[in-house]
Amino acid sequence: MHENREFSDTNKQVQVYYDQSDTHNFYQKVSGGEHVHIGLFQHPNEDLEVAKKRTTEYMTSLLNIDDKCRILDLGAGYGGTARYLAKTYSSRVSCLNISKMQNAINLQRNQEQELTSFIDVQEGTFEQLPYSNSSFDVIWSQDAIYHSTTPEKVFQECSRVLGDEGELIFSVVMLDDSISTENQQKLTQYYSLNLQYLQTYRHLAEEMNFCESKIVDFSENIQINYSRLLEKMEVLQAENNQLWSLDFYTKMKQRLLDWVDAGEKGLIHWKILHFQK
Repeated sequence: MHENREFSDTNKQVQVYYDQSDTHNFYQKVSGGEHVHIGLFQHPNEDLEVAKKRTTEYMTSLLNIDDKCRILDLGAGYGGTARYLAKTYSSRVSCLNISKMQNAINLQRNQEQELTSFIDVQEGTFEQLPYSNSSFDVIWSQDAIYHSTTPEKVFQECSRVLGDEGELIFSVVMLDDSISTENQQKLTQYYSLNLQYLQTYRHLAEEMNFCESKIVDFSENIQINYSRLLEKMEVLQAENNQLWSLDFYTKMKQRLLDWVDAGEKGLIHWKILHFQK
C-alpha cells in the first residue's frame, strides 16, 4: 500500500475521525463493515447490507465495465465495491482512501480472497490524486466526495486522471434549495461534511467538460437508511455499552436523528450522478 502524507488540516481531521475505534466499531458492527454507503431499499425492513450492495449493483448497471476497465474508487472504505467489481468483471480497481484502519482491513480481505492482483490500495486525498494523467476509464465514489472542502479540485483531478471518454459516477447527499443555514449547520455539527447543491455539481462538471449522462434521485432511501442505522445502534448499545464511548454514542444518535428528520422533510436529497468526458 502506498501512502500520501501531505494532508490539509481538514483531511487530517477526517482521517482521525475514521481511524478512531468508536467510528470503526460503528461502521463494522452497525453499518455492515463491507459496503458502508447508503442503501437502495426495496422495503423499509430490508437488511442493510443487501440494500447497500444493491446500490453498487445499480451504479454498475449504468457503466460499460469489462476486464480491461481501469477503475478508481474514491473513498473506497473497506473495499467492498472494489471486490465486487473485481469478482464480477475481473476489472482492475484502485482504492483511494484516507483511513489507515480501513485500508488495512481492505488489504487483508483482498489477500484472503486472492484479489491482490486486481485491487491496489492507496492512502490519499481526493484533491491530489496520486495517479498519472489518463490512468482510468471510470472514477467511482459512494457517499464520500462531500468530505472535500474544495470540490472544484476534486473535479479537476478526476478530469486529469480520466482517459478520453472516461466516466465519472458517484452517489452523494446534497442540499435542497430551500434548506436554511440553521438546518445546514445542524446536519454537520458532529461530522465534517461539505454538503453541496445539485447545481454546484452540474456547474463543476460543465467546467471540466463533462457531459451529463444521467442523474437519478433516490432520496426516499435517506430516511430508511439512517433510521435502520439508528435502530441497529440502539440495539447494540443496549447489549454492550462498551462498544463505543458515551460521547460518540450520544453525538452519533443525534446525527442520525437529524438526518432522518432532514430526509423526511426533503431538506436533503440523495442522488446518483453520472458524467462522461
